[in-house]
Amino acid sequence: MTVVKCDSVRDSLMNYIASTTAVSQVGDSCVATLPIPTVDGRLVDVFIETTLGDYFVIHDGGKAINELILQGLNITDSITQHFDALARRFTISYTDETFKTSVRPNEVKNAILAVGMCSGLAMAQLIGQIPVSTEEPIRDQFGHALRGWARKRFKVNDNVTVRGDYAQHRFDFVAYPRTSKVPTVAMSVLLPGSNSLAAAERFGFKAADLRSNKKYGSWRKVAVQARSESWSSEAKALLQRCADMVIELPDESKLDKQSVKEKLDLAAA
Repeated sequence: MTVVKCDSVRDSLMNYIASTTAVSQVGDSCVATLPIPTVDGRLVDVFIETTLGDYFVIHDGGKAINELILQGLNITDSITQHFDALARRFTISYTDETFKTSVRPNEVKNAILAVGMCSGLAMAQLIGQIPVSTEEPIRDQFGHALRGWARKRFKVNDNVTVRGDYAQHRFDFVAYPRTSKVPTVAMSVLLPGSNSLAAAERFGFKAADLRSNKKYGSWRKVAVQARSESWSSEAKALLQRCADMVIELPDESKLDKQSVKEKLDLAAA
């Protein structure tokens, strides 16, 4: 029987934690990426900002709630109450859709971990989510249409996470060209939930955060507007301004694949 060498396990674990932890300077703030995996395949980001005096504000930038809304979760009062109770267990607060706390310098490390844990645990709401009957088929149908359009010209990956200037972002699909003659096309399937304007604003932040990025700035950002009849005119106008292409999918149970392919041709042109 092989004896477990605890020192070796500890060294290996410490090396893993060090290699998967990153701290980046963004203006006067820092963004710490922690080795805390979420159920939607991301690592948690925590923001560290200075205030007047010797206090630091530690928060998740509202990233957890943003991702939940983008993936179609309706943020009910009971979910908000759950997040508030979760934050209090870690001696921080949940306010303005953000996990946050203010601490002195000697408390920063514990605060970063507390905010990171809450932000990561919040994503567990996706496990118990019961989607609207049309939501999952819309994603699946769009994925089938996308792959039919891509064929030999593009390689399509699902659930792609990228790093912007301020935060991590996720695209439902990214089509990578097999030649350098056409751009990479990144697509988010957006569900209006209870607030279509909030979904549009979050896509707008993603597009703005990646606009000047050296690696992802040239990607074509496509907003796939699921259940388009349910979106407000303000939300639709915002998407038109911040996306390179908007593909509207009606409330019908079956999408028009030919129309989708024509829009994708324009996005990749």
